[in-house]
Amino acid sequence: MDITQGLAESGSITSRQNPNVVVLEHPSGSKVYLVATAHISQLSQKDVQDTIENVAPAIVVLEIDADRMQRLLSAAQFGDRFGLRRFQSTSTTKIIGMALSGDLLTYASGLFYVVSGAIMGTQPGGEFLAAEEAAERLGAKVIYADRSQHVTMRRLQWYTRKLMEAERGQGGGVGRPPTMDWPMQNRGGGGGGGVGGDSDEDDGISSRPTFTRPRTGFPTSDSSDQVSQHALRAKAEVEAAINPEDNPWAITGDDDSSESAMKARLLRMMREGGCPQPNAVLEAAQRLMKAGLDPKGSISSKDILEVRTCGTTLIENFRTRALQGDDAWIKEFELESITGAKGALGSQRNGMAMRKVVLDERDWILARKLWEAGNEAGEGQSIVGVCGAGHVRGIQKYWNVAGSTDAAMRAEEYSRLPRGEGPPSFVGLAVTGGVMAWIAYRRPKAAALFGGAIALATAPYLGFSVFSMKKFTALADKLAKACERIESSGDMLGGGSGDGWAEDGSGSSDWQ
Repeated sequence: MDITQGLAESGSITSRQNPNVVVLEHPSGSKVYLVATAHISQLSQKDVQDTIENVAPAIVVLEIDADRMQRLLSAAQFGDRFGLRRFQSTSTTKIIGMALSGDLLTYASGLFYVVSGAIMGTQPGGEFLAAEEAAERLGAKVIYADRSQHVTMRRLQWYTRKLMEAERGQGGGVGRPPTMDWPMQNRGGGGGGGVGGDSDEDDGISSRPTFTRPRTGFPTSDSSDQVSQHALRAKAEVEAAINPEDNPWAITGDDDSSESAMKARLLRMMREGGCPQPNAVLEAAQRLMKAGLDPKGSISSKDILEVRTCGTTLIENFRTRALQGDDAWIKEFELESITGAKGALGSQRNGMAMRKVVLDERDWILARKLWEAGNEAGEGQSIVGVCGAGHVRGIQKYWNVAGSTDAAMRAEEYSRLPRGEGPPSFVGLAVTGGVMAWIAYRRPKAAALFGGAIALATAPYLGFSVFSMKKFTALADKLAKACERIESSGDMLGGGSGDGWAEDGSGSSDWQ
């Protein structure tokens, strides 16, 4: 079967009972009820619980991997509402180890979700806990369908590096992405034919904002002796996965990681999400960050509530629009959190790499896992899938080919580290250690000089990484305690006067 066949129509419908649920028909006769969620939304948790109780599925499929689910369950067991405990207990040595192994971005991303959850007053990923509990009550099987977060972040780092390599090596103008998907070209049973690069111009959706393709510096030709084949392959794969008519990163036209560029993106997002005073909200968010990062700063309950009100409006607006076919904004919202994590580590953002790795690849994996669950459940049975709203349209797009051999190969490919990634970090460290030991034995003075040079080169990066993670952990702790005080006071307008509260003279209450 040509994998491009059937992508235009998925045969899915939106549930009449809940507009945030999409129903997918499986050839086996089973039905998949796909709940579109936001990972820091209390309403999403209720949607998931209600859907599972009403549908009584045989299988529940979650957009999470086993390791992350275990961390959520562990946090819930210890009453750690925001999942902060594991970050507070992380030693400096472990942070340095993650920085050296390349795993610090995964850690930073999780920490940013803790900060977001504290501001929004909800546990990040709470919808998965709600699903687990509801499934357990009904005796339904639970499948953790996502790939390891470690693999996602390592793939993101790899593609970002290779895209930057291609840009440096080639330069030049930008053309439309090629209508093929590189990984499938040389495999039996599958065609390239524009998967992931098909235009959505004929899907009848008129409410979606019109985007133009961002400038990337990529040429239209792949011929260059200056660029590695890995970089060329990465460029082709990423461009094939992106539809330029539906690319939220085109809002700013580049991958600028500066504060002004991020501010422009956030203001545009808030206006689009229905926040009535986006500038005031952004100023409140900046005050929260400044006060939270300052050991002597005070967190204002008024600022928390102002940001939370806007965030709730924005998230639910974008979640609803995603089910109507306009998922560009919920995707930007999700990816901007990764941008923040990368920025905290001083890393360059690359919107094209993020869209390919974080969204498109996982759309394929989730579609395949849901299809397999449909086969397992069989005729007359139901499956409930729980995933971020930004993945729903991609799953719908790939649903009719999710049972093909090509889709199975994609899901397997995307669940591994990228080809050409090289040996695991511990192997490299072991080899380096062996070489250093040999040099130390034969040439001790040279070893001392070499070791000093390595320490001098890595110290600034390691010091910055440790400093950033410690500061943001303290910020998360401060926000979590402020959130708990707001809720325990019972005065959501910030008029409480219990211990730890001080009136600032403007009607808001501060907690330090």
